[in-house]
Amino acid sequence: MIMKNKHLSITVFVILVIFIFSQEILTQVYALPKIEDLKSEKQIDVEDIKPKLRVDTDFEKTPLYFIPNKGQVSNEVCFYAMTSAYTLWATKAGLVFDRIMKNVPATGAQNLKTEKRDQSSMLIAPRLNQTFNRDVSRFQFLNANKDPEIFPSELSEYRVNYFVGKDKSRWRTGIVAAKAIVYKELYNKIDLKIYGVEKQIEYDWIIYPGGEVSNICFKYENAEKIKIDDAGDLLVQTELGELKHARPVCYQIINGRRKYIGAGFKKIEKNSFGFTVEKYDQDYALIIDPLIYSSYLGGSITSHNADDKAYGIVVDKKRFTYITGETSCSDFPTKNPYQKNKSGWFDVFVTKMKRNGGGLVYSTFIGGDSFDQGNTIAVDDEGCVYLAGYTKSSNFPVKNPFQNSIKGAGDLFMAKLNVKGNALIYSTYLGGSDDEYIFGQSLAVDRKGNACLTGYTRSRNFPTEKALQGKLMGYEDAFIAKLGKKGNKLIFSTYLGGDHKDRGQGLVVDKKGNIYVSGVSQSQDFPLKNPLQDKNNGYADFFIVKIKSSGKTLLYSTYLGGSCYDIGHGIAIDDQGSVYVTGKTSSSDFPLQNPFDDTVDGPGDVAVVKINSKGDKLLYSTYMGGNDDEGGVAIVLHKNSVCVTGVTSSTDFPEKNPVQRGYGGNLDAFVFKLDLKKNILDFSTYLGGSQREWGFSLAVDNRGAVYAVGETYSTDFPLKKAFQGDQKGIDGFVTKIK
Repeated sequence: MIMKNKHLSITVFVILVIFIFSQEILTQVYALPKIEDLKSEKQIDVEDIKPKLRVDTDFEKTPLYFIPNKGQVSNEVCFYAMTSAYTLWATKAGLVFDRIMKNVPATGAQNLKTEKRDQSSMLIAPRLNQTFNRDVSRFQFLNANKDPEIFPSELSEYRVNYFVGKDKSRWRTGIVAAKAIVYKELYNKIDLKIYGVEKQIEYDWIIYPGGEVSNICFKYENAEKIKIDDAGDLLVQTELGELKHARPVCYQIINGRRKYIGAGFKKIEKNSFGFTVEKYDQDYALIIDPLIYSSYLGGSITSHNADDKAYGIVVDKKRFTYITGETSCSDFPTKNPYQKNKSGWFDVFVTKMKRNGGGLVYSTFIGGDSFDQGNTIAVDDEGCVYLAGYTKSSNFPVKNPFQNSIKGAGDLFMAKLNVKGNALIYSTYLGGSDDEYIFGQSLAVDRKGNACLTGYTRSRNFPTEKALQGKLMGYEDAFIAKLGKKGNKLIFSTYLGGDHKDRGQGLVVDKKGNIYVSGVSQSQDFPLKNPLQDKNNGYADFFIVKIKSSGKTLLYSTYLGGSCYDIGHGIAIDDQGSVYVTGKTSSSDFPLQNPFDDTVDGPGDVAVVKINSKGDKLLYSTYMGGNDDEGGVAIVLHKNSVCVTGVTSSTDFPEKNPVQRGYGGNLDAFVFKLDLKKNILDFSTYLGGSQREWGFSLAVDNRGAVYAVGETYSTDFPLKKAFQGDQKGIDGFVTKIK
């Protein structure tokens, strides 16, 4: 059962930015500007306005929504919405992008002035003694239906009220806002859907069977220059900057699977454009849809099968992206490398990508003469990269090591790279005489530069220091270790497990340096402390533990699970110390609390849980999934929401504002964002082509964009602004989603 979101009412004063001006000014603010008005320079002296400001402080936190015109604006307008850069007015003839910017020298752009009393609309509240320049561009539909039906789609929970002046007949209350609008039959058997993601305008052209893509034609007015750039984006240069329409991604959904079709913008005549589309199945609808960027990352076939996997990702404060994984390809893309050439069968790769995803800052191999794999990655405030993984190479590059040689068939490694990515600060083995392994969200760096990691070991001589548990208790135990900032000293290291199999699979560190670990236990005697659940209820259960920064004290430790198989993976923590874990559950009786979805629908579902700072209370828990099998692998936080990635084989995995509609095939990665406070999906999407994909790790930047990495076998993986546009074997992928 999907829980319904609660009704929310918001009062918005004066067009979207919620400012109340004097009644005299309000008589001017609602008229849509005419293009001919823009040819003259008209100026408002802001000092003369003397506005009274009243601000709804919650407004900036709400999603973009479209407001229907109920008489509060010009009759030409059907709907309108505000982005961070402009206001969009939707009319039957086209779209109007209307921007105001402060203190920008105007040439042909309009300066606003009260004396003229023109048709200007104040879209932002001015500050005293500042000049604001106005720029308006029209996106006109050519040869289109002159009277299309325009209706709201995906009605939101928001209500909008306008109280304009003292005349109550002009007041408008209870206006229902929508998350999208649709132009029905704008062209014969062609609809246009316009919607917003993170306060940015997106649009889909939907061509139904019998519709002709060649009929779509649009023109810009009041643009200085328009061009299609090398990336295929349509760039519209205006007086106050650039508007960009991303290169179209075109696809069809056939038998529940997504098939991608080559598409691009085409110039028809001056300032007029349409689309080119490769041959497609005329019996199915065709959709043109945008992404921010999505790219393959890998090399081509060498003496081994081409195989590249991206396991770990992190984003720094400047929104640069760092990725690690494994590659068997000698031509894996490198730039300014520490190690220019691949050394063994598989090598670790470490790649730093530009903020727009269009290129590399650096990319390097790291490895010896055997098998090496980068599993997890972190970055500090200076931009130094920490990575951990698995190696079978006896000559893995080490520097200033705690452990300078391999002890078993395979050991862990821990390494730190400098800011430029071209030198090791330290690198060390970590392991015993048997085998160890580490997973994708299992590394964190504390404020002192110490690296904390978890995984599992089968070695009876795994290096320990100040251990909570000094010996291996079962076939394999979880371990938790903290390595000093110079890499040559263990601050502490401990086993953690019971009489069977236990694996640490996720780790985070709080501001005080306390360590939180999630994983899976098959043991009936896993060490517990103040548990939320004091016994293993099934074949395997989640475990969640908190350890004091010194490593000397287990603050809490608990099982969490039902009567079947439950596997804890990624973990995250908020500022209050509450812990969030994702994983996979096959238990129909998995403990739930205020669930978004209260039924496991297939062999396994994603599980998302939140527990309190003491570890003894379940604050939230839900299933998430479709009619087949899926599991959550990685989790990150953004405000009140959790973002999760993993893998699914369900054809009906829940979707919301997706960048990919429909199951690609075989296995797909997924990414979803779930608002736990409102208990609603912000978005949920498949991510994959016609073959197999896995989502391994996830990151979110300070603007709320979500980054996912994984592995793809598909030649038709959805791409956008790709650094690498073609698959060269089994490749990694990196995708950024608004």
